[in-house]
This record gives sequence, structure tokens and C-alpha cells, in this order.
Amino acid sequence: QLQKGGDVSLKIFNLNGQLIKTLINQKQKEGKYDIIWNGKDENNNQVASGIYLIELSSSRFKIIKKITLVR
Repeated sequence: QLQKGGDVSLKIFNLNGQLIKTLINQKQKEGKYDIIWNGKDENNNQVASGIYLIELSSSRFKIIKKITLVR
């Protein structure tokens, strides 16, 4: 949920810090959003099951969380 609108970025990284997928990189209005990652990288290849990092950032904040992809 975004309290204020602005430029927003939502990215998936592997545990080595390599970018796997950019899900959002655009202006967003305030409000609640649901985003689904299909488990594919930037080249549309399936990635392996495992732990990934998801980074949500804007000009106001940056949040990094661990997620688990299970196939």
C-alpha cells in the first residue's frame, strides 16, 4: 500500500544481488496494489525454486524482504 503517489520501483534479486526481474518502474498513485510475480526473469526464463529478495522503493522509502519461490 502506498501512502503517497510517486515514482515506484519493485525489483526481484537473487541472493548474490543480481537483478532477476523488474516488476514495476513507473509513477504510481497512492493506494493498495497486488502484484504477482510469475517466477520468470527479464528474458522470460523460469527461475529456480529458492529464496529471493524483493525491493520496493520510491523517493520516500526503500523496503527489502525475503521471499521464497516454490515450484
